[in-house]
Amino acid sequence: MLDQSLGRRLREIQDAKAGEETAAEPPVEASAEPPPPPAPPARKPLGRLLVEKGALSEEDLEVALERQRTEGGPLGQILLGMGAVTEQNLARVFDAAEQAQAVLLFDEADALFGRRTEVSDARDRYANLETAYLLSRMERFEGLTVLATNLRQNLDPAFIRRLEFVLDFEEPSLREREALWRAHLPPGAPLAADVDLHALAVAYPLVGALIRNAAVGAAFLAAAGAQDAAISTDHLTAAVRREYQKAGRAFPGAPGTRATRST
Repeated sequence: MLDQSLGRRLREIQDAKAGEETAAEPPVEASAEPPPPPAPPARKPLGRLLVEKGALSEEDLEVALERQRTEGGPLGQILLGMGAVTEQNLARVFDAAEQAQAVLLFDEADALFGRRTEVSDARDRYANLETAYLLSRMERFEGLTVLATNLRQNLDPAFIRRLEFVLDFEEPSLREREALWRAHLPPGAPLAADVDLHALAVAYPLVGALIRNAAVGAAFLAAAGAQDAAISTDHLTAAVRREYQKAGRAFPGAPGTRATRST
């Protein structure tokens, strides 16, 4: 369920990508030999690239190279110095996506594309290495990348500048919340006569994921009770209360117990 403005933005993205593919197609000549594939651009070593980007000093690079000679192992892993996603693993992901012409989706993108910190010691410097690599690799990536996050403010501004389109998905309105409840509690579900999905939508301004969780939770509560028990308002209210507790939010009460305002 998308509003009209968001739907227009999505169509703009579709038209833009279709235009890029059309512009990229070379003219076909029946008698001409296909041109040889272009040579891939030369990739600079990670350490040298980080020095040029200002994320690493020459002295630190020399120390890392010496450790690589004495201890062995990939330079990127030595530089990062942690068991998180390494530069080598990220490179393999981007390379595989380019070869397969696949779309890269980074869910919870703020965890990987977060803001760089002020460099006050070696730990801060190394913490920024992954972000510096991602910035350079994103610029060279030929495919489509999608970043999804609920914390846009935590993304590094340099990534925001490199995004061609930014879409904001607003929280569902009253009508959309009611439609979501009906989608997750279809006509075939055994609902008690006291269930009022409109009242649930009015009382609880939840996003789609929490509505889905509450609907599933209520079904389990009903199944744990008497045999062939229907899903009642009490089951739904208890499931919604659990979602509010999980989110650390105050539960507003059962439907109809407080004044509500349509949104």
